[in-house]
Amino acid sequence: MFESHSLEIYLVAFSHDLAQLALALVDGTVKIWDASNGTYLQILESHSQRVNLVAFLHNLARLALVLWDSTVKIWDANNGTCLQMLEGHSNWINLVAFSHDSARLTLASWDSTIKI
Repeated sequence: MFESHSLEIYLVAFSHDLAQLALALVDGTVKIWDASNGTYLQILESHSQRVNLVAFLHNLARLALVLWDSTVKIWDANNGTCLQMLEGHSNWINLVAFSHDSARLTLASWDSTIKI
């Protein structure tokens, strides 16, 4: 069972192996849980915008968080460190996916562009 939250949960995303669950809250924080037993693992903070999309790397080493301001933050999924911020889309990003070999991240935006 997962702990209740005082804020709205905006979205949820499972890791590819279903071992972890990411919950994005309306305040821009993302909480990571062990999906099998509900154990809280960590929180990813420092987002001034709501998180719009979440994608786990296939090997669980990274997590991509797409914010409402069309920036993307890449986090280390093991220690909760923000590794990189990607910018460049002029409108909302509506799709995000890592390649199966985890070498590339693809972003599709309402600005009619796809960036890899």
